[in-house]
Amino acid sequence: MVGGMSFLKKYNGKLVVLSHKLCSACQELKEKLKDEKDVVFLDVREDEDARTLAEALDVEEVPTMMEVLEEDGEVKVCLLDDSMNVKECYEVGEEV
Repeated sequence: MVGGMSFLKKYNGKLVVLSHKLCSACQELKEKLKDEKDVVFLDVREDEDARTLAEALDVEEVPTMMEVLEEDGEVKVCLLDDSMNVKECYEVGEEV
């Protein structure tokens, strides 16, 4: 379980993309998904939520896509591959 992630509840049911404004692949993905309403791009250099999430999940590359799901009060983050398939999931909690 990864702690200190209560802020993720606001992204429930959304595709979250950790990105960086200087990353060309990130900009291409942003353009490709621009009409999708359930996609949130978070810049790892400018957004505190993005930095916290990237550090907790040991994200080393951008873009990194993940889905945030809340079920029965539990929040789960699932990392996705380039084909949108689940690679692995983490339960996240309130405590560090």
